[in-house]
This record gives sequence, structure tokens and C-alpha cells, in this order.
Amino acid sequence: MKKIYYAAKILQRVPLNSPQLKKAGFAVIIGAALLFGLAAVAVIALAIVLFQLVSNTNITLDVNQLFSQVGSWFGGIFGAGQEALQNAPVKIEVSPPSP
Repeated sequence: MKKIYYAAKILQRVPLNSPQLKKAGFAVIIGAALLFGLAAVAVIALAIVLFQLVSNTNITLDVNQLFSQVGSWFGGIFGAGQEALQNAPVKIEVSPPSP
């Protein structure tokens, strides 16, 4: 109970609206997402290896095909965004010269 009280006292002194703290929070979130993704890939790879060992079968993973599919997926996302920016209407206002 005392630890919670002391933690609450410390958090009262931390400026939670600080831009540096928000940037650090975003960095922590992105880092956690990357670590989760790496852990998920490692678990899937381990599951495939264990399945191969237990069932004595051979599962092949075409890494080049996987990366080409991921690359085309990202290319489609960024290409659509670029196309939307290029096709966006542009409004140019010209003020008349003052006399």
C-alpha cells in the first residue's frame, strides 16, 4: 500500500502534458509493437520447426515470395496515398493588386 502511495506522489510531480514525455511514450509504444512482432515471428518459426521435428515432414517457407508480397502491400498503401495527393484539388487564390 505504501508503494502505491509513493508512486502516486511521484506521478503527481511528473508533467504528463510534456511534449517530450509524449514523444517518449510514442517511442515506447512503437518499440513494444516491434518487439511483439519479432516475438510473434519467432514463435511461428519455432512452431514450424517443432512441427517438422514431430511429424517428420518438410515445410518450406519461401522468404522471397513473402517479402515480395509484403513489399507490394506497402507499395499499394503508399502508392494510393501518393496518388491521392497528386489528384487532390488545388485552390490558388490571387489577391488583386492594391491601388
